[in-house]
Amino acid sequence: MAVRVVPYRASHEPLVRELNERLAAAGSAVGFFPSAVPRWLAAGCSENVRREHFIALDDTPAVRAGYCLKQQLATAPGSALWSRPNWR
Repeated sequence: MAVRVVPYRASHEPLVRELNERLAAAGSAVGFFPSAVPRWLAAGCSENVRREHFIALDDTPAVRAGYCLKQQLATAPGSALWSRPNWR
């Protein structure tokens, strides 16, 4: 079974819902974001900070995992750096 990491899109939401149902059935109190559009720090809302969601999609197709990458500009004396990652 091949697994590829892809950006989380609206078309993946039903598959993420299935992932969350499997996680809940296994006793997990957490799941992945139900919406592909981040409510907080969506791409384009700020040039200095943003979040992107990705999923691990197999060829059945089913979502096997997901993660959120948060990037933000941080400053240090004499320089600006991009801070990453922030996993969920």
